Amino acid sequence: MNRRAEVTGRLDERLDRLTTALETLAEVRVSASSADESVRVEVDAGGRVVSLTLSEAVRSRRAARTSRDIMACIARARAATAAEVRTALVARFGQGDALADEVAARFEGRPPAGEPRPPKPAGADDEPFDIGQVMRPAT
Repeated sequence: MNRRAEVTGRLDERLDRLTTALETLAEVRVSASSADESVRVEVDAGGRVVSLTLSEAVRSRRAARTSRDIMACIARARAATAAEVRTALVARFGQGDALADEVAARFEGRPPAGEPRPPKPAGADDEPFDIGQVMRPAT
């Protein structure tokens, strides 16, 4: 087998495994409920809310309490996503698989979805953005 075919084969295998990892991540869902079960939130692997269920009990209480319960449930579900991602990847690829470990590590160290990313260091942009350069008065 020539070198090119060998490299192409390895790349094809990695692409297939990455595709499988993405399919696995698409299936991950984590839910959390309030203590009284009146609020239930479900998030995907990226921490995005995909489902919010409120029971009739929320009608009889203050909105601020319901809001706090919703936010707490979102936080708990997001906090559990990294562990669920690792569990799903290990189930698919096996314990100690390098790709599963690499993908799971990215989830374990990332800020939750919707949270601001740390600011880039000064000079990290390719070029500065100046609104004056983009918008000019019509002539």
